[in-house]
Amino acid sequence: MLMPEGSNICNVKELKNILRSLDSDEGVRIEQSGERKKMFISKGSSGVFAVQIVSDDSTNDHDVSVEYLNSVQEVVSVIKTVFNERASYLVY
Repeated sequence: MLMPEGSNICNVKELKNILRSLDSDEGVRIEQSGERKKMFISKGSSGVFAVQIVSDDSTNDHDVSVEYLNSVQEVVSVIKTVFNERASYLVY
């Protein structure tokens, strides 16, 4: 792991490095102020990434989707689709 637990990641380049080095007991949480979406990313022992996207709607029900992706580039592409550049990244 490159960053201490609970650290914010400032840019996409650092995020890519973190994703490459994730252990199976670590993950990344992504949120954006003003948005009602959260993303959780983990990496299995096989190297496949699990990307969970949680959306809160106004009735407090949760809309959850999970995608399994094979590469860091695929994960970053999904992140850019869901969030803009001001999202904050938290490693746990």
